[in-house]
Amino acid sequence: MKANVRPASEDQLDELRIGVVKSFDKLRGSLGADVAQGWIGNSLALDRLMEGLISPESTVPAEPPKPELLLELVNSITLAATTKKFVAKDRFVVDTSCRAKVKISGIGDNFDNWFLAGDGRVEDPIGQTDLRSHKLLKYSVDGPIITELGGIEMATTGLTHAFSLMEKQPNSPDSNVGPLLVNGWWNILYVPQAVTKLDGNRFSYINKKGKTITDEVSNPAYLFEINSQWMVLRAVSVHWSVDGWFVIARSVESPDGWFGGARVFSRNFVLKPMEPVPAAS
Repeated sequence: MKANVRPASEDQLDELRIGVVKSFDKLRGSLGADVAQGWIGNSLALDRLMEGLISPESTVPAEPPKPELLLELVNSITLAATTKKFVAKDRFVVDTSCRAKVKISGIGDNFDNWFLAGDGRVEDPIGQTDLRSHKLLKYSVDGPIITELGGIEMATTGLTHAFSLMEKQPNSPDSNVGPLLVNGWWNILYVPQAVTKLDGNRFSYINKKGKTITDEVSNPAYLFEINSQWMVLRAVSVHWSVDGWFVIARSVESPDGWFGGARVFSRNFVLKPMEPVPAAS
């Protein structure tokens, strides 16, 4: 017996003995003769079995290890309602002059080809919207981040939301303090790109040069339909670079991850689904 353990009383031992007998009675008709004889002839194993059964440590299941979280909630951000369609080509324009409504110093090729080709991405006006801001606690690729946000539906936002966040800090870091990081770290949103569905997990789109590009996703969940328009989920990031916001986009299945310290934005859990409008064709 372990030190400092109060021994059980005779009454407790009698009750335990009765309980064990009742448990063994339940084995009648289901326990094979060979198995029973094996236990009968192995008193040491029986002793160990009984010690294990009545050990307090064995009766209390160990708590499963808590998963290590990727995200820490920072706050909620309210975005004002809009009254006009959001035309991405008219808003995401490289311009760092004093006349720029939002200073943008550069746009990556992926963003250019996925959201600004042809007529570009067009989204309907949005009502007043709350987004959630999260701090990425450690390096991660997009898949686990999307899962922790609550899945694709919760993670998905739109270019309207991305630009509205930028409008809060149009001249960062000279703007008032806002939700976006201005220290060169990434501000990440998950935005769907309008595509044409092909067979299986394959899809196509027309890039900025007018060429049809065929691609595919490994996870079919990232290829989905909204209002009869097929979409593929993309990671969009904006970070402050010298004299303006630099905007990029990449596949959510990219092997390249994001470093801890980045900011991730998603829908507020109390919102109804926000469905971005597909690009005009």
